[in-house]
Amino acid sequence: MSEIVEVPAEAFSSLVESYLNGNYRLYLIVEEMPEKKTFSCKEKSCGLPFDAYPPDDAHTDALLDPTKDAVERSYKCPDGHVNTLYWVKPPSGVFVATKR
Repeated sequence: MSEIVEVPAEAFSSLVESYLNGNYRLYLIVEEMPEKKTFSCKEKSCGLPFDAYPPDDAHTDALLDPTKDAVERSYKCPDGHVNTLYWVKPPSGVFVATKR
């Protein structure tokens, strides 16, 4: 019986050691993380850059205001100001304008 388990990075080495000591087979699938994006702090007196990673491969566009189905994530700039981003799916399909 196979089981898929999501494990935090901090616990990964302990998990591998446990599996190896128990003579289990361990199949590791590493998914590529979405590419990081750099934003400026929204505090008027700050503006320092901070890096943010999209929460998954689907929600890759970031907004400052919440919308339906957005994934909320908070990040701190180097000065400690909290910046909340709302990650959304990019628009799909191609839009074509035609003249009538």
